[in-house]
Parts: sequence; structure tokens; C-alpha cells
Amino acid sequence: SSYIDSLRYYHCLSRCVRCALLCGLDRIPGQSFEPRRGWIEERLLELVNIFANSLYADAVTSNHVHVVLRVNPVAIRDC
Repeated sequence: SSYIDSLRYYHCLSRCVRCALLCGLDRIPGQSFEPRRGWIEERLLELVNIFANSLYADAVTSNHVHVVLRVNPVAIRDC
């Protein structure tokens, strides 16, 4: 029922290390990594279709990415 349905939601986080930037402006060399933000969001949308998940939310920040996913059991059953 509703408790079982809630178990299908996952909050996932991936973080950069060693002061690396995922997006934004790196002030030391003056290089912008902002174009990566759009690429990451597009890629997330492609991947959820491949892996039978639904993307409920995402946040791409300068050094980490949050996604909230839901496993789609109907898509898994149809494979």
C-alpha cells in the first residue's frame, strides 16, 4: 500500500572531491564549467528512460548533483 509505494523513491547524491567543480566558474584559472549543467540535465532525462525510473526532481550545483528517482515497476514488468 502507501508504505510500500514510498519505498520506491530514492534521493541520490553525487559530489565532486578535491575542490573540483561540476558547474560554475573556477576562479583560479578563470574557466567556466557552466555548459556542463545543461549536458548533465539532458543526460539524466535520457538515462531515466533507459533504466525504468521516473525523475521527480534534480538539482545540479557547482560541486554536486541531487536527484529524486522513483522505480517504475510497470516499465520493469513490460521488459
